[in-house]
Amino acid sequence: MSSACPSPRETEGTLAATTFSFQSTPAALQAFDVMLGRLVALALADQWPALMRDVVVGELRALASGEGTVA
Repeated sequence: MSSACPSPRETEGTLAATTFSFQSTPAALQAFDVMLGRLVALALADQWPALMRDVVVGELRALASGEGTVA
């Protein structure tokens, strides 16, 4: 029987076994790097409300442009 999802045995020990997917393109990696840097900077500055606002607004803009990360 064929299924859309690989079996755990097929993905054991690989990133594919996780519950998310990430397209590893230069632009995606750069965006991830920028986001991670901002997360650390805001966390160190104890600015979590600003962080959450930025994450939500950024995701909404990305979804509106068709490039969102939410599946």
